[in-house]
Amino acid sequence: MSVTSSEFVESGAGQFTTTYEIPPGKGRDIEVRMRANQIGKFDVQGRIIYYFGDDSSHPEDYTRPLTIVVRADSQTTPNATQNNGNWLPGFEVLTALAGILALVLYLKKKKPQ
Repeated sequence: MSVTSSEFVESGAGQFTTTYEIPPGKGRDIEVRMRANQIGKFDVQGRIIYYFGDDSSHPEDYTRPLTIVVRADSQTTPNATQNNGNWLPGFEVLTALAGILALVLYLKKKKPQ
């Protein structure tokens, strides 16, 4: 696996580090993007260590395992569109629901009382 994006990084080569000052009531997301170099199943460990202020003697340390399965690329073909792209997507569902509702109302009316 290769790390392809890590905007937060101050240094790193396999291990990435940074320092944030986060004001009270605020949050900060850290995102690491990876790209597979080969097909296969990979077990990746994500680890975060943080502490508050200058108290590095009492860090919070969490490790999370993640299994990534990389498959071969499949050839994709463009989907054919009805009426040269002039069809409203999802309209089939609306038409079917309207038809079912009409049938239920018709049968309810026809039912002897």
